[in-house]
Parts: sequence; structure tokens; C-alpha cells
Amino acid sequence: RSFELRYSLRRKDGEVRHVEERGRGLHGEGGVVEAIEGVVYDVTERVRAEERLAEAERRYRTLVEQIPAVTYVQEAGGDGAMTYVSPQMEGMLGYAPEECVSDPEHWIKVLHPEDRERVLAANDRSNATGEPFDEEYRMLARDGSVVWLHDASVVLPGAEGRPSYRQGVMYDVTERRQTQEALHASELRLRTVIEQSPLGINIFAPDGTSLLTNGAWDELWYLDAEEAARQANVFEDDQLHDAGLIRYVERSAAEGAPIIAPLLLFDPANTGREGRPRWLRTLIYPVKGEDGRVLETVLLLEDFTERKRAEDALEESEERYRAVIEQSAEAIWMFDPETKRVLETNAAFQQMLGYDAEELRAMTNYDFIAHSREDVDRAVGAKVRDAENSRSERKYRMKNGKLLDVEVGGTMISYRGKNVVCSVARDITERKRVEGEIRETNRRLGELATLRADFTAMVAHELDTPLAVIRGYADVLATGELGPAESGRALAQIQAETEVLNALVEDVRVAASAERRDFVVSPREVPVDELLDAAARFVVTLPGDHPLCVEYSTEGGRWDGVRAGFADPFMFGGADGREVWADRYRIGQVLRNLLANAVKYSPEGTPIGLRAVSGEAPGRLRIEVTDRGPGIHPDDVERVFEKFGRGRSPEGRKVSGLGLGLYLSRRILRAHGSDLTVGPRPDGDGSVFGFELGEVER
Repeated sequence: RSFELRYSLRRKDGEVRHVEERGRGLHGEGGVVEAIEGVVYDVTERVRAEERLAEAERRYRTLVEQIPAVTYVQEAGGDGAMTYVSPQMEGMLGYAPEECVSDPEHWIKVLHPEDRERVLAANDRSNATGEPFDEEYRMLARDGSVVWLHDASVVLPGAEGRPSYRQGVMYDVTERRQTQEALHASELRLRTVIEQSPLGINIFAPDGTSLLTNGAWDELWYLDAEEAARQANVFEDDQLHDAGLIRYVERSAAEGAPIIAPLLLFDPANTGREGRPRWLRTLIYPVKGEDGRVLETVLLLEDFTERKRAEDALEESEERYRAVIEQSAEAIWMFDPETKRVLETNAAFQQMLGYDAEELRAMTNYDFIAHSREDVDRAVGAKVRDAENSRSERKYRMKNGKLLDVEVGGTMISYRGKNVVCSVARDITERKRVEGEIRETNRRLGELATLRADFTAMVAHELDTPLAVIRGYADVLATGELGPAESGRALAQIQAETEVLNALVEDVRVAASAERRDFVVSPREVPVDELLDAAARFVVTLPGDHPLCVEYSTEGGRWDGVRAGFADPFMFGGADGREVWADRYRIGQVLRNLLANAVKYSPEGTPIGLRAVSGEAPGRLRIEVTDRGPGIHPDDVERVFEKFGRGRSPEGRKVSGLGLGLYLSRRILRAHGSDLTVGPRPDGDGSVFGFELGEVER
């Protein structure tokens, strides 16, 4: 069996040569290959030529596929099937190159129906004559849009000079065609505008030769066809000379700038023509080339008669309007809605803001309206869109910086030929103040109603528990089944619950008293040991098991002598005779509230503390009550001192109680010139409530 191989060899000098080997196997007995014979050819040059050809084809294909056009190869003659289409086809028309190649009639199918006959005829003619094909036509893209293409191709001959295939490129010229169509439409519109324009138009060359005049030009000058035909040069036009317009035409040409000539009154009777006199305005526009030379000049003639009459009437109206505004008691001003520049103000507006007329004319609305620029623009925009005179409340800043509450409305009016906003403002500062006081009163009344409802519900809830306990023990005592000891304990519990009721009633009574403006305290010289003794005796009446630790001495002495819930005999002594300025009853109430809270929130069996030490400032005594409870949540530190304010348990639930004790205690202490503070215990859980009182000098 023969074989062919291509491989590379490295010569002794290191050069790599490409070889092609052709050979066959030599078989011996039994069909076994015993040897191989063959020929080896050096094909290095051929391989290098093939590589150069492949590289050239790669570069050509890269170039073809990168240019912004579709490159294609098409069979010449026959059905004209595409044999190659570059990838740009998909971006240009949305068809994959494979679709174009696989369907011989694809090109014909996507040709625009209105262009198909013309383009196919040109293609057949090119195939027949061998002439280049160069056409612009429309094709239908995949998404249904119409794309204009410039298709240029040539027929390349094959063997014996007969057409072999067609090679060409397609460019997307949609934008250019649209521009051309738009330009044509623009020229048509311009021609129509000139012919239909109510302005008289005369376009003339630098030498004065008229290039174009429209019907309105002849009509404004009362020219008939014969007279119009004689007006071939503007510099020879007698009526332009008589009207004094030629000097403005010459000045415009010399300066190369547009000029608006003064109004002129043309009376056709002066030229022997019939017609009413007209006010005419002339606008002269030179058209210059790239080198700055005037190529032609456009003369525009406008019938200004009705506008002149309207302006005269408007001027008279403005004078009457200004007289009314100046005498008005309302603050009135006009401003430009675009720039917000103040145009006119009356005396009332000037007096309201404290500026004079000249100062205000140099200002904009942004300068005195105390709102953001965006807000001012939004309000003015709404006024421009809405012609109705709606009113709103705003804040204006006076010259002295004071803010005014104003009620302002405005409407669009014509002023000196321009639409402006005329606004009317009224100072409602006093009215707003009264309204604010009414709203605050209503708010406070609402809060009082809510507080009253909440207070009633809380009082009912707080009274319910001790009453239920008293009722239960009373019912048991009424049976007569309890022994002396048990009856004593029941009576003691009834007494304790009665004290709770008494404390609730006292809190409510004191709260009502503290709310009055005539709430006062009556400080007297009170021994400190009497305050502590009364507080310690109160602890005995409280429920639970809580030892009271009392600390009272400048040396830090300590005494544990009573226990909450146990009516032990007690006599407090050892005081050093210090006295403070205090309302004995009110300060006692403060201590009872603090000690009751300490017992309420401390775990059973844990001690509570009562401490009297020297204050931070000389001549002050500080009294503190400590507990071993969970402490006060940081968010509740201020709330617990508010009326009906209650803290939260560690689980986040509000604790029971009216929320009056700490509120009343702070009110009482502030009436003493002091305050009630709270902080955490420095050596563990719990809180420290404290206050200071002034000492009596010895």
C-alpha cells in the first residue's frame, strides 16, 4: 500500500526544511512488510508560498470584515446567487451571512418593491455589458425598517474572458438620503414660506439687482404688476429713496450687520396710488460668504400699523394701570417669569419689605422670597402654566432680615410687549401667629384629653390590685376561721395595701397641686436624722424582704437597722445634728417614692440603700437611694421623669404604675432649687437616685 507524508527536517546547519515523502511497503512471504521504498521531495518553497498566500487571505478577510460596509461575491449571470457575504450584513440589515448565501433569491426578496424593477434591470445590463454596477436603492431589514444602500460592484472575467463572478460593496447611505430629502423639503418649505409670508421680501445682489420679491412686497407698496416689473434695482427705487431706506441699506452693506430701520409712515396718496396709510418696519439682513463678503441682502418689510396702534393703546393702558397700582393698599409688584427680575413695585410693596423702588428694581424674587431657588422656580412655572389667580402662603424676607408670612397670588399680564407676572401680596404674619396659638391650644387640649383618658385607665388599673387583696383578706377574716397570728398577718397585709392606696391617692393629689402655678414648698430647718428616721420607718411598712442599709456620717459610717416587711422595734440615732433647708412633708414624699420604687424593682431578699453624705459643693448635703434592680434602659432615662412616664423591664415591657412618682419628686426638688438625678450603681446591677439640699449653717 502506498503512502504520502509531509513533515519537517532540521539540517545540519540548523535550517528547517519542509519535505514530502511518497512511498510504499515491500512485502515478503506471508504478506509481511520487509522494506519501504519511496522518494522524498524538498517542498520548502511551496510550503512557504502557501503560508504567504494564507496570510494574505487572512489579512484580506480581516480588512473586508472590518470596513464599515458589506463586501460580497455574487455569481455573474444565472440566478445571481451570493457565494460570500461579509459579517457586516447582520449589523446593517439583521440577516446572517449564511442566510444570504444559502438562499439564491434572498437579495431579490429583500429589495424594496418600488426599487426592484429598476435595480434588477441595471444588474442585468451590467452582466450583459460587463460595465460596473453602481446604484442606490432601498432594502428591507429584518426588523421591517427601510435601509438605503449604495451598491457598487464589478464583473471579474473568468476563463476565456467570460464573466465569472461579481464582487462589490454595499454602504449604508440612509442618513445621507434622509439629509438630502430633509434639505429638499427645507428648500420647498422656504420657498413656500417666502411666497406665503405676510412680510414683504426683496432679496437683492450687492449691486442692487433684485433677485426675488414676493407678492407681499408688492402689496405693501401698493404696486401693480407693471410697476413691480420696473422695480428691478433697489438703488433705483424712488419710493425706497423717498422713504429714506437706502441709507440704511448702504450702512448694512458697509458694516456687514443687520439693521432695523425706524418705523416709517407710508401714504400711497403721495405717490398717486390709492390705499390707506401704513406704518412699515424694515429689517435689513446681509447674507455673507465664508470670506465675510456680502453675497446678497434680504429686505423684510412688515406692516406695523395694527401693532403700532396696539402699542399706543397699551402705553395709555399702562399709564392708567400704574396710577391704580400706585394708589392701591395691596402690595403689588411685577417680575419677569424667566429671569425673576423685579420690573415694577408699588409703594405698599416697598413699605412691606423696607426697600425703595430703585433697590427692588435691582433685585430678583430669589433675593426676598425665603425659599429655595428650586421652589421659587417651581411656583413661578406653575403660575405661568395656570392662568388663574390662585393664592398661596409664602415667607418673605424684609430688608432688616425679619421674615414675614404673606398670602400671595399672581397672574400673567402683558407689560411693554412682554408677558410678565403681576403678583399681589398681603402680610398675614399676625394672622399666622394667632392661628399658631390656636393650633397649639387645640393640640394641648387634645393631649390633655388623651392624658385624662390614659390617667383614668391607669388609676383604675392601679387601684384594682390592692382593692382585690383587701377584699380577699377581709372575706377571709369575716369567716372567723383564722387564728390570732394569722389574723394579725392578714390585718398587716390589709394595712400595707391600704398604704399603697393612700400613696396612689396622695400622688394624684400632689400631681394636681404641682400643676398649679401657685404650687410652692415651705422650706424650714429640718434635722437630717428626722428625715432618715421617717424614711426608715416607712420602709418597714413596704411588702417583701429587703434589708435597709443606712449610711449617714461625714466619716462614712454605716448602720443596718430595719428590714422591709418586718415591723421590728426601731430607734435611729447617732446623727451629728446637721440640718437642711427642706419642706419636711414634700421631701418625705420624695424619699417615700424613691424607697417604694427601690423595693418594687429589687429582687426579693436583696438590700436597698439610703445614704446621706456631703454634696459636691460646700454647704450641700446629698441624699441617695440605691436598689439592686435591672437598672434603667438608656432610652428611658428622661422618660421616667415625665408625667405618666414609665420605664421598661429587661424584656422590653412597660412596668406597672401611674408614672407619677418620679415626675412629682423632680417637681418638688426643683421647687427646692435642686434636681433629681439617676445613674447606675458603680459596683453592680441597679440604680442610684439622688438629690442635694442646702445645709443650715451652724
